[in-house]
Amino acid sequence: MTAMVASDYFAVFDLPPAFAQDPTELERRYLEMQTRVHPDRHAHQDAAQRRAAVEQAARINEAYRNLKDPLTRSTHLLALRGVDVLSAGSIPLPADFLFQQMSWHEDLEAARKAGDQDRLARLAESLLAERERLVQMLIRTLDEERDDNAAAQRVRQLMFLRRLIEQAQAAIEEWEFS
Repeated sequence: MTAMVASDYFAVFDLPPAFAQDPTELERRYLEMQTRVHPDRHAHQDAAQRRAAVEQAARINEAYRNLKDPLTRSTHLLALRGVDVLSAGSIPLPADFLFQQMSWHEDLEAARKAGDQDRLARLAESLLAERERLVQMLIRTLDEERDDNAAAQRVRQLMFLRRLIEQAQAAIEEWEFS
């Protein structure tokens, strides 16, 4: 279950490698760094220096995009610790979560077929609450307990949940725009 990490996104912003991050501080550092390395500020330099500025800006954008999102941040943090969350077969999910996931899928499909916007909205709200619960659990398992196996399970659960949330929101939008 070893992961290869090309870059440490936390190091880009000189942040400690931890799941819990202050989004305001992350954004402040991002904007400060982007202002400093933005390619327009290097337009008067030679081609090599302009190319280096573009590469730096791209690296900063990539790091920011990955750290501001709880799912990609947790996946990255685990990869830094040598855990590859994306190797699906190596991280079993709890049976109760799998049953709950099936129930959510059934609820989503039934609400879609019935055209029940209220039911879709309640389901989306429930899924968002579950996502927040998992994020709070990740803070504890990644930062406090440093239990990478439990955290990897929660990240996988978050991956499934993200897809369900996207499907529920798409169904809601479908009804709003029809």
